[in-house]
Amino acid sequence: MIKSRYKKVTLKEIVSDMHQGINTAADKVDYASSGIPIIQSRNFTSGVLDLDETKFIGIEDEKKYGEKYKPRKGDVLFSNIGTVGKSVVIEVEKDFLFAWNVFLIRPKSAHLYSRYLQNYLNYLLGINFYERWFTGGTVKFLNKKTIAEFEIPLPPLAEQQRIAAILDAADSLRQKDQQLV
Repeated sequence: MIKSRYKKVTLKEIVSDMHQGINTAADKVDYASSGIPIIQSRNFTSGVLDLDETKFIGIEDEKKYGEKYKPRKGDVLFSNIGTVGKSVVIEVEKDFLFAWNVFLIRPKSAHLYSRYLQNYLNYLLGINFYERWFTGGTVKFLNKKTIAEFEIPLPPLAEQQRIAAILDAADSLRQKDQQLV
């Protein structure tokens, strides 16, 4: 990893909430032809939230699960099962819930900027960091205890915002270059 002049803290120290999504199989969630979308990690593998091709849950399940499994603006969703390591920041609040293969990370806004966290998680993905922590047999999996112990360099909030802006701009240029090719 890159050496940092900033103090490293564990993720659990700088977030207010972390948990997996609804286990639709174990909880026997009833899908509906319309209603509230329930997203999976495949809905953000490109780094952007795509609500196309989602399943829906009915009104009763929405009432049962809505509060805990509805992300808020600034939350980071992280794929922790299967295709591990993809993430997206919730930029605007929308009505949807998230499934078991998605992990919600809610930063304490006074300490951790969501876009900085997403960029750091992407960095860890790029260096294959997650692979050493997988559990499970056939399907790769990162559990809450493992994710909570990830160390992250923590610059002051203004510096996090500056770093994220630079990395986001670089990523945007990279994407434009790929479109030109």
